[in-house]
Amino acid sequence: MEQQNTAQLSPHGIIPWEEVTLSNNYMFNKVMTSNPDLCRRFIEHLLHIKIEKIDFPIGEFTLEADAESRGVRLDVYVRDNNGLRVFDLEMQISNKHNLPERARYYQGMMDQSDLQIGGQFESLKTSYILFLCLFDPFDKNLPVYTFQNCCEEDSGILLNDRSYKVFYNISSWEDVGDTELQAIYKLILENQSSTDFTDELRKQMNYARQNVQYRQGYMTLAWMRAEDRREAKEEGIAIGLAEGEARGSRTAKLEAARNLLALHILTEEQIAQAQGLSLAEVQQLAAEQAV
Repeated sequence: MEQQNTAQLSPHGIIPWEEVTLSNNYMFNKVMTSNPDLCRRFIEHLLHIKIEKIDFPIGEFTLEADAESRGVRLDVYVRDNNGLRVFDLEMQISNKHNLPERARYYQGMMDQSDLQIGGQFESLKTSYILFLCLFDPFDKNLPVYTFQNCCEEDSGILLNDRSYKVFYNISSWEDVGDTELQAIYKLILENQSSTDFTDELRKQMNYARQNVQYRQGYMTLAWMRAEDRREAKEEGIAIGLAEGEARGSRTAKLEAARNLLALHILTEEQIAQAQGLSLAEVQQLAAEQAV
């Protein structure tokens, strides 16, 4: 079985394309979309269901609402061949603490895209939103968290709206009972393959690395993200400096007001006006000096 590669960051914080693994959502997209049968089996292992065939998976699939609403870009969007089920696969490296809300929004957008004008609600497809997380999204040490809507008064009563949201805690691979799913977890987390299926995934990654167009697309996207991070950092530094300057200016005003109060020459109103402080602030300073 193939062993783990340790990725080295470039000076700009970009992992070379030759070292990118399945945990990178760009590589994940290319592996899933370039081999529909491999994608189908991947979903089968995640959900323990059988899928006869899937339509060609769509990477970075965008769902648009309207000009005033936020659209969403799904990592990998898949339909089965009979048109009854849809699957959204999302690779999640960092915890932004908004996965439940994101899953809710994705669900609504998928349903809106699915239901044609004049269509019947009963025609909505069974939908699965699958988040592959490199962390524990709910901090309960479970390897998988599966959610359906149920009755609060009697949890045995399911809403049966045919919508499922599943969160995979990849960091808990040792606690997975299913051998193949455990191997998938380990491949994503440590880039190590231990079964025939994960060997196939590794081979598909190697094919992707040799694709010149994939490499160019990855480098373009990586540079754009690096530039966004650089601009955000510069903006944060500028804001921090401005706030620090404002705090420093305020500190100087308060100190000057204390000195004027100690001289007993000006009234509190005059000091407040001279230093651009409120009368209440100057009175508070006077009270502190009187103690």
